[in-house]
Amino acid sequence: MNESTRTDQVASLEKLLRIATQSDTGQARVIATVLASCYNGYRFKVDLTDLRLLDTDLLEHVINVLRLDHSPVQEVHRYFKNGGQIWEQMIKDWGLEKPRRARD
Repeated sequence: MNESTRTDQVASLEKLLRIATQSDTGQARVIATVLASCYNGYRFKVDLTDLRLLDTDLLEHVINVLRLDHSPVQEVHRYFKNGGQIWEQMIKDWGLEKPRRARD
């Protein structure tokens, strides 16, 4: 089993956030969705079949971030200055927020 260190996990988080906020590929969309789900799993759900769109290197980074989030020292967005604003902007940029249904 490849157990990464917390330093490696945070480095993976930094790399994935950079991709999700600076790229517009299908892989970047998947990464943004994963990061949004780690940020708030009630608001954002990941379709696990989307992980098939990631190349092996990016999938390993996602797994590292999931390990980091599995036993958190802090929430993923808190590793960054203004992390909440960064995540909310990423969510907006990717259109990940589903419109809420009107109540009857």
